Amino acid sequence: MMNYIWSDGRFSDQVLQHLQRKVAQGVKVYILLDAYGSVKSPDAKLDHLKDSGGEVAVFRSLMPLP
Repeated sequence: MMNYIWSDGRFSDQVLQHLQRKVAQGVKVYILLDAYGSVKSPDAKLDHLKDSGGEVAVFRSLMPLP
């Protein structure tokens, strides 16, 4: 699955619940988020996935490089 914008909502909850179940089954789960398209992503829910063993990373940081 690939999309540009990830925001909190019912579909996001369903995707994260499915990924949580997969992590619990021993499947490696990786999420790569675009910094601009995921500004409204559900950080606390993604943190829960990370705490369970999933990996979440962000590219194209909103912070300018020095």
